[in-house]
Amino acid sequence: MAQVRTPRILVVEHDDGLRKAICTILATAGYELVDASDRKEALDALGRPPEVDLVLLDLDMPQFDGIAVLDSLEEGPAVILLSAVGLGFSEGIIHRYPTKVVSFLAKPIREAQLLSAVRSAMKSRSGVTLS
Repeated sequence: MAQVRTPRILVVEHDDGLRKAICTILATAGYELVDASDRKEALDALGRPPEVDLVLLDLDMPQFDGIAVLDSLEEGPAVILLSAVGLGFSEGIIHRYPTKVVSFLAKPIREAQLLSAVRSAMKSRSGVTLS
C-alpha cells in the first residue's frame, strides 16, 4: 500500500498575527506547514526538502512584495495570493502568472474561504486532498 503524504503548505505573510492565525487554521485542518515572514525566508523554505505543494503568498510585504517571490518561483507549487489591495489589481497578476497563481483571497481572510481555496488548489494541482 502506498504511503499517503500530508500536503505541505508554505504561508508567506509579513503580519505575524495573521500568519499565525492562518497556520493554526490549516494545521487544524490537517496540513503540514512552514511559514515565512519575507522573501528571503520564503525562498529558503522553497529551496529545501520536503517539497511544498502550495504557497499562500502575501502580495503586500514591506521591502520585497509578493511579485518578487512569484518571479523567483520556477515550476512547482500552486500559489494563492493574499492581498488587502482590490481584486482588480490581483486579477492582473493572476493573468500574468496563469500557471502559478490559482486563486486570490482578500484580507481580512475568512476561515471558510481559506479552507475552500486551499482544498480547491490542492485538488486541481495534484489530486491531493484531505477529507
